[in-house]
Amino acid sequence: LPWANLKGYSLLWDVKSTKTTLNIKEGIFYYDLPGYAIKVGKKYKDQKTLKSLIIYNHLENNGNKRVTLADSGLMYTTMNKKYLVFELFNGIDYVEDVDKATVSYNYKRTDFASSQFKKTKMMMKMDFDLKKTDESQFKHHQMMKTAQQLADTSKVMVKALEQTKDGLQYSANQYYYYQFKEPSDIVKKMKPGKWIDSLLKIKTGNTSLDYINATKSYEQAKNLVNFSESNIATLSSRYEEIQKTDLEWHKKYSLPFSCLVMFLIGGSIGTIVKRGGLGVPVIIAVIFFIILYILTTNGDKLAKEGIVNVITGAWVPYLLLFCCGLYFLQKAITDSQLFEIDVYRMQIEKLREKIKRNKYLNFISNYFQQKFA
Repeated sequence: LPWANLKGYSLLWDVKSTKTTLNIKEGIFYYDLPGYAIKVGKKYKDQKTLKSLIIYNHLENNGNKRVTLADSGLMYTTMNKKYLVFELFNGIDYVEDVDKATVSYNYKRTDFASSQFKKTKMMMKMDFDLKKTDESQFKHHQMMKTAQQLADTSKVMVKALEQTKDGLQYSANQYYYYQFKEPSDIVKKMKPGKWIDSLLKIKTGNTSLDYINATKSYEQAKNLVNFSESNIATLSSRYEEIQKTDLEWHKKYSLPFSCLVMFLIGGSIGTIVKRGGLGVPVIIAVIFFIILYILTTNGDKLAKEGIVNVITGAWVPYLLLFCCGLYFLQKAITDSQLFEIDVYRMQIEKLREKIKRNKYLNFISNYFQQKFA
């Protein structure tokens, strides 16, 4: 499974990264052609005729040194769609020659040239071929690892997280001016109540010094808040990665179990349903597959966010449907008519008879029938 995931997702990335269409929109710069930035003022319905073109040539990677403006133009492909051709009309080509630049009076002067044209052509290579990405870039993902690799990775990540937590206390000491000699002294010297406010009330008699102390305290408090927020984000990110790794480890076993669950549900339903041939059981099985997908997606999300335990998020959806499968199996063994419409019609008719016999229920039924008739 990890090998298949690596091959499949790396190929999917290559396909998604391939520029399969030429979608130049009005008023927006198009950058998907390597070395060019193209903006079209208006694009007509034939998808070929263009109005108000701006084309930046970036083939030499030296900035916007060559710009072509055209009043109108035609766009089409040639040589089996390997090249894109812009046939431009009534325009100006601006070129700035950086190689001949000179420095004078503390500013840079460059040679600048412009040429007008009534008609010209620009050919651009369309690099739309599928390029193979190095698969090693995807090997770090949890889906590409075996169960043993995930277990080892989780242990290393948990150990690193604990070490980071242990180091936070010592890292935070630099933000405190009021220090204790030993951690045990904190309990001895701190008293219930607003002890920080009591420290701020101590005056030195020097107004400027009191102001400086208060300013320093405020700045240190801000620094401590920033330090805490950044570390909270770091710890949350690491914890989330641990959750994802543990969840993927459980999936190595829960996914095979889901195959058994779906086989149990599908086989039992196929035995119970007597009518409709293959279609009705397939429809019911697809409904249960959608239910399984929704439950597993939400379970994974809750587990990754730390809202529920990883074991709960990974296994509860399958266990719920496993109970449904056992129920359907029991019905199949007893030859139950669970999905027979006639059975439910008979039950409804029996319920109606009971209502008619009961005067109070019959009165309520007639009341609602007359009200909503």
